[in-house]
Amino acid sequence: MNSIPYLEPRIRQRGMALVIVLAMLVLLTGLVVAFFSAVTGDSGGSAVYSNDERSKQLSESVVNLVMGQIIEATKGFKTSGGAPDYTQPLAWASQPGAIRTFDNSGSA
Repeated sequence: MNSIPYLEPRIRQRGMALVIVLAMLVLLTGLVVAFFSAVTGDSGGSAVYSNDERSKQLSESVVNLVMGQIIEATKGFKTSGGAPDYTQPLAWASQPGAIRTFDNSGSA
């Protein structure tokens, strides 16, 4: 007989098990690939957010530095070693890019 040979039930079960194992392997591989692509996307988003926050902090630090310099220059008295000296009053005048202070005698 040259027709398709009769397969024993045992051989059929082995073939079915192989198909099930391969299907599960494909499913697991798909899940792993999806997980790594999600992690990669989140990592890139975190890097962008971090760089954005760093640039905001740098720009705010420049503004705060200038505000501190203006506050220090316009106090109206000298400071020696960080302590205010109320006996030496100062007058101040501003111009673009500079604040000048003058003592009672008018010297800078």
